[in-house]
Amino acid sequence: MGSFYLKIFAKISVSIDYVEITGVYSKVQEFYRRLSLNSIIYRFLHPIADPLYVYKYLWSRGCMTFLIYYENKDVGLLDITPCGEGVEVAIVIADAYQGKGLGKAVALDFAPRL
Repeated sequence: MGSFYLKIFAKISVSIDYVEITGVYSKVQEFYRRLSLNSIIYRFLHPIADPLYVYKYLWSRGCMTFLIYYENKDVGLLDITPCGEGVEVAIVIADAYQGKGLGKAVALDFAPRL
C-alpha cells in the first residue's frame, strides 16, 4: 500500500466503530430501506424483496450482524456467517458513503478480530 492510502486508512479506521445488532430486525430493516436496489443486489448477488427473511435464516445459522458507524453515523452493515471451519464476511455500505474507501477500511480493520 502507498503511504497516501495508509494515511487515509489510519484516519478512517480511527473513526470506525461496530455495534452488534444480531436479532434486531428493526435496525436491519431501517438500514436496508436506505439502500438502492443495486446495493442490495451487490450484497446478496440477487434482488431481495425482504432482507429480513434472509436475516432470519442467517441468524438461525449463527450469523452475527454489526452496524458500522463512521463519525457517529451508521454507514453500513457487517455480517459474519460461520462457513466450515472459517467464516464468510459480507460488508454493505450505504449508498451515500460508497466510493470513500469505507468498505476497504472496514475489511482491514475488522479482519484481525476474526
